[in-house]
Amino acid sequence: MKLANILANITNISRKYPMRVVLGYVSFLIIVLFFTLGNFRVNTDTTEIINVNLPWRQDKIHYENLFPQFANNFVVVIDSPIPFQSNQAAIDLRELLLTSAKNILSVKVAGAEDFFKHNAWLFLTVEQLELLSDQLIQAQPFLATLARDNSLRGITDIISFLTLAIQNQRISVSDAGKMAGFVDQLFKSYLDKKPLNLNNIITLPSGFNPYRQVVQIKPSLDFNSLIPGERAAAEIREIFSALSGKFPEVIFRLTGSVALADDEFATVADSNGKAGVISFILVLAVLLIALRSWRLIVAVISTLVVGLLATTAFAIIAIGSFNVISIAFLVLFVGIAVDFGIQYSVRFREERYHHHNIIQSLEETAKNIGPSLILAAILTSIGFLSFVPTDYKGVAELGLIAGAGMLIAVLLNLSLLPAILMLLKPSREHIRISLGFSNNIDRFIIRYKLFLVTFFVLVTFGALWLVPNIIFNSNPLALKDLKTESMATLIDLYNDPVYSPFVTEALVDSNQNVQEIVLQLEQLPSVKRVISFRNFMPPQQSEKLLIIEDLRFFLKNIINPPEQLETPSIADTRQALQRVFDEIQPYIKENADFNNLAMTIKRIMNTTDKNLLTLQSDMQKLIVTLLGIIRDGLSASLISMDNIPQSVKSDWIASDGSNRLLVYPNGDMENAQIVHQLVTDIQKITPHLTGLPVNIVESGITILHAFFKAAFIALALAIIVLWAILRNFWHMIYVILPPIIAAVLTVATCVITNIEINLANIIALPLQLGIGIAFTIYYVVEWRKGIKNLVSSSITWAIIFSALTTAVAFGSLAISTHPGTAYIGLLLGLSLFYTLIVTILFLPAFLLTRKHH
Repeated sequence: MKLANILANITNISRKYPMRVVLGYVSFLIIVLFFTLGNFRVNTDTTEIINVNLPWRQDKIHYENLFPQFANNFVVVIDSPIPFQSNQAAIDLRELLLTSAKNILSVKVAGAEDFFKHNAWLFLTVEQLELLSDQLIQAQPFLATLARDNSLRGITDIISFLTLAIQNQRISVSDAGKMAGFVDQLFKSYLDKKPLNLNNIITLPSGFNPYRQVVQIKPSLDFNSLIPGERAAAEIREIFSALSGKFPEVIFRLTGSVALADDEFATVADSNGKAGVISFILVLAVLLIALRSWRLIVAVISTLVVGLLATTAFAIIAIGSFNVISIAFLVLFVGIAVDFGIQYSVRFREERYHHHNIIQSLEETAKNIGPSLILAAILTSIGFLSFVPTDYKGVAELGLIAGAGMLIAVLLNLSLLPAILMLLKPSREHIRISLGFSNNIDRFIIRYKLFLVTFFVLVTFGALWLVPNIIFNSNPLALKDLKTESMATLIDLYNDPVYSPFVTEALVDSNQNVQEIVLQLEQLPSVKRVISFRNFMPPQQSEKLLIIEDLRFFLKNIINPPEQLETPSIADTRQALQRVFDEIQPYIKENADFNNLAMTIKRIMNTTDKNLLTLQSDMQKLIVTLLGIIRDGLSASLISMDNIPQSVKSDWIASDGSNRLLVYPNGDMENAQIVHQLVTDIQKITPHLTGLPVNIVESGITILHAFFKAAFIALALAIIVLWAILRNFWHMIYVILPPIIAAVLTVATCVITNIEINLANIIALPLQLGIGIAFTIYYVVEWRKGIKNLVSSSITWAIIFSALTTAVAFGSLAISTHPGTAYIGLLLGLSLFYTLIVTILFLPAFLLTRKHH
């Protein structure tokens, strides 16, 4: 039995028992709706969109199993214009989280362990420590003054000490001015809330930033929630608010893998929700123009909704949860699946023009358009399903869902749609469907067919020259919304020498020589530095401890005075400021630093009592912190493998003896070639890697392989299906050629307009083949029947409005605030534009140059 007759029989069942068919689908719809609402899940982890069985993905999983403290975390970045205030804010944050938060498992403040505080000076070089020693010995009188009186009065006493030294000719005005200049900068930095170069006071360890602190938080995640870290994040932000009163200058920002995933879901949900609403409204408008009958529109929309819910339920059963790419099927389904309803309804309107009897109209519609719909659905599904056998899990799942959705949609349009039409009984058409301008286009194509074919051939060959220049961005962060706090904060860390996300993490087995591997890595031009557990065993400790012992002898009693003066009153403070202002007057004309200091002191004296109290409090905090650093530094002792705390060891040596290495890059990590070179260089020395550079390189390789594999599968399956239906090699080429031309033009346009191919929108190109063939097959089938005026046929009406519905769906994705979703919509919309142009202008002209008997 021919397919057309089979489809006619299905239609006959639907039109004989329309109420039963509709009620059956309604019952099914209710069950599906409740199932979907209870089981809908979205996995927002972008690292999960690649097959976990790949070696580099296994390395990541193994790494996280050995060092779980670095997986699924929040990271709080704390910045303050006041030195060391971020560190105090971090400590207060930790205490509040551990005592009052219910969804926090652990909190780690970078470098806050006593081990680092007491031994920080051992991590300086000998030269740096000697410089620090000289600074502190020369500053003994000042340190003694500040240790005894840490208020503004104490600082003014230092200036008074300098003026007295000038009078006694123990110091030059120039040298004293340098110290006065520093005090001036100190005051101004606090008054203007600007950073101060503390190396003028005390030598700090390399990479230490007194204005930034990073806190790592291990949350308890609720995986039954669409946003697993929502409760923990709410608790963290609540404590941010509580601390903002104590630290008004401090900025707290939340990032980390959990925050990135949660923000990703929120953006995806919001974007797809808005895109879905916009898409549905625009599709409805297109249907109104195309079908011009509320009965037909109700029938098509009802069929679409049933198909959407059925496909969602299939996805939940087949996969379990959606990912950040596969969730886009909701909009894609609306745009593509409605094509079948339009094709069926337009053909039905054509048959209603020829036949008075609705039963005959339905039968003829099923016979004439049914086989083409089945073929179009199969070919569109092929475009999606071609990714299923690939390692690109994100798009593979989208392909499986959307591919199955196309088949579900076409079956519904051949069974449910005719049943609804039978119940609604749309009125007969009195005017034949056609586009007003289509006859002119047909005449133009017939007259200039050779010109059109030549034009498209030349343009295509020109476009092929541009194709190799296409840009492929394999960075998974490119799919995230840069405006979210988590992503904006991560970008801010890009150039941070300590906390940059562009760090490669290597695992070295216990049976390997870690030190030798570290030395080899450090010799690579692409590597800036390597941190391992051995870094916590600083070199030349004996020499450094001797320097520290000498310092302890000179400074012990100085920084620990027997008594401390109480903080002066506002009146006493103003009096001290006035005194020192008067004392430096003789030197302001001679020395610019003294002049600047005098102006700043005058500014302070003119401020309000409240501001003066704040300045005094800030100065005291800085002085107390600096004296605390000195006291801690003087308590350094010999570090050995045995006395390094377990809390430090566990971050670098796993339970199985594996060593963790952090490899910092040397170069611009925005440059894909530099990132690739870095990963390649490291892999030659130690193969088990993870981290953002590895994800960028390996995911790029994986996805390019997936693309070529999917493209080959899509083309091969399309050829097989077309051959099975058309049984003619050249006719098969006629169907495939236009989508290939459209794909070349799409890629060339991307090159010209600097549109990147990325991890999300790469699906557009194999999908373009499926959608393009679904369009061209209608024309080739009609041409095989001997029809020459293809553009003026009802097929073109259906194709144009099908393309419009698909375009508005893709367009709604393109305006999404989520970059991954927007990239899919943008490229699909562009590819659809070229597919439509090539199908309507090139294909009819090309077919007119071919003979068919």
